[in-house]
Amino acid sequence: MAAACSGWRCLGQVPWRLRAAGQAAGVGLLRAQSRGYCSPFGTGRYARGRALKDSRMLVGAAFALGGTFGLFQTLQYPLKAQERLAEQQAAKLPAGSLQLTLYQYKTCPFCSKVRAFLDYHGVPYEIVEVNPVMRKEIKFSSYRKVPILLANAGNALQLNDSSVIISAIKTYLISRKKSLEDIVSFYPPMKAVNERGKEVTEYGNKYWLMLDEMETQHVYPIKEARVEEMKWREWADVWLVHLISPNVYRTPREALASFDYIVHEGKFGTVEGFLPSMWGPLPCSSSARG
Repeated sequence: MAAACSGWRCLGQVPWRLRAAGQAAGVGLLRAQSRGYCSPFGTGRYARGRALKDSRMLVGAAFALGGTFGLFQTLQYPLKAQERLAEQQAAKLPAGSLQLTLYQYKTCPFCSKVRAFLDYHGVPYEIVEVNPVMRKEIKFSSYRKVPILLANAGNALQLNDSSVIISAIKTYLISRKKSLEDIVSFYPPMKAVNERGKEVTEYGNKYWLMLDEMETQHVYPIKEARVEEMKWREWADVWLVHLISPNVYRTPREALASFDYIVHEGKFGTVEGFLPSMWGPLPCSSSARG
């Protein structure tokens, strides 16, 4: 099947084949009942009518299943193609051409998201564990949250916000026509006031890959794929990561254990490790936002 029908053409035929299979199954069932191979629920006009109705429902379900599966595959294909393209570009990077250092908290879900992205694409990077209380490891930065990614692709750059980091690095892997410095400029920081009246920094376009028209057509053959990707990336930031902390830090004891883990992984000294251990029972979500 893979040799005879590959790529977009094959995927485009999936829903039609499923629909045909469903239709054939329904027709086969009707024929079997008419020939006496399948016993209807009783006899007479009512039983025949019920059997016919059930058969039509089966055919309808097959149509619906085929259409749903086909839509899923259609949306999934461009995303898989995008991942393969980024992986290929990452493999072509000359050694040392992109040097990355990730400043993180080990248990921060936003930091975990960036690590998962870099690991998935096989992009090498170094890690600096940040003391969640003293934070002296990021004293060079006016941006006091993690993750922070220091990137050197000819010029040293600081990338803030997990979604900006992912969008900028992925754009760089896919499109080699722009420098990383130019790409980062497409995600401008903006000051805003949140619902609690606190001033925060937001980033424009952070769920967009900055590609030209040809690259966009290659990565997103259908418009819905780009919309779907942005929807789920925003959902991960707005909902998913905020469900993790309440489940990790359900009790002061669990929170303390988590911070002990941070101290151990960060190899902090006795004094440096003492404060994070004592802060363990307090919610850490405020100091680890994307």
